Amino acid sequence: MSRPTIGWKLLTKSMESPFAERYGGPTVHYPVGKWVHVPGRGAYVAGLPGSYPLTAAGCDDPSRLLLCRMEVRGKGGPAWRKVRNLGPVEDQAELARITREDEGWDIRMAAIRRIEDQAELSRIAREDADGYVRRVATRRLTSQDELARIAREDANWIVRQTAVEHITDQGELARATRKDADWHVRRAAAERLTRLRA
Repeated sequence: MSRPTIGWKLLTKSMESPFAERYGGPTVHYPVGKWVHVPGRGAYVAGLPGSYPLTAAGCDDPSRLLLCRMEVRGKGGPAWRKVRNLGPVEDQAELARITREDEGWDIRMAAIRRIEDQAELSRIAREDADGYVRRVATRRLTSQDELARIAREDANWIVRQTAVEHITDQGELARATRKDADWHVRRAAAERLTRLRA
């Protein structure tokens, strides 16, 4: 089984794909919250993790966030045998749940890019087991206190570097240039400090 991914698929208001027949039909409905086994050549998804929603002429509903598994390669690109409709892109509670419960780091990362709640982003930056996921959350933080805490405490130098690149407190940056254990972080802090003083 391939790694799960999150993508975009154009659905009508009846929760069906307007392009089903073109890609091997029959028409497939995607009710929110349920896994659907897709017959024929599978479900084609318009984007991969981190992409933006796409629109097309004749589609009468915004794109929905879809969780996809069991990749099938074909002439038209990747297709998926199992699809779960996660609902509207604006469903922040569902996105937060994904970041807490899904085992796929790429799925959590895709969800994080769409989360607006700063408290939720802070939680992810503190608690997620994967350093690259914490890095994505850190990039989206606006709290200088949270960024300073991450710059001081995170075990992963890449995450600490990301934090110092967004810090505006010159005292915190000066501390990082002197005390951080990794030269990448010290250099990033020095460069940030130089830009702020210019």
